[in-house]
Amino acid sequence: MARNEKENAPKVSNYLLTKKKYRNFRLVFEGKLAESKMHSGIALWGKQHNPDGSEPNSYQGHLVMFPSGWGFWDLYRRNGIYSDKDGAAQKADNKGGWNKMEILAIGERIRLAVNGQLVADWRDPMPDLCGEGPIGLQLHSNPGTAQEVQFRGLILSENPKDEMATVEKK
Repeated sequence: MARNEKENAPKVSNYLLTKKKYRNFRLVFEGKLAESKMHSGIALWGKQHNPDGSEPNSYQGHLVMFPSGWGFWDLYRRNGIYSDKDGAAQKADNKGGWNKMEILAIGERIRLAVNGQLVADWRDPMPDLCGEGPIGLQLHSNPGTAQEVQFRGLILSENPKDEMATVEKK
């Protein structure tokens, strides 16, 4: 769980980072926003971002966002890189409750499943930006607003098979 109060909201998003760096991985987890409508996310293929020394828990790299603003963001580089245009993630979303998610990141490809449904399959057109990096759990910056995001049941595997494990077979 990550939480801030209205009075101590961070100026920039903060991340709880793995010590180890990952390139090709599968992350299965459940997440929900317990307070606030701002999104949260999982950061990958990047690095800590602290150019002026004032924000040691910030991140530069890819971000898989949920549950509001479903999509992918490239923090401190390209901004929005993939959005849920067809509404697949919104349809799969357990609005206000726990969402079971799977992120499969292999090569320059990111796939996302939400509650057993494949909702995103995207290849980065700039594969040089898809390098090894720590994985981060995000508490989004939301100045002046209390926010709480919860994660549970995180299962991380390196160099997985190139197939989604949680997608319901039809």
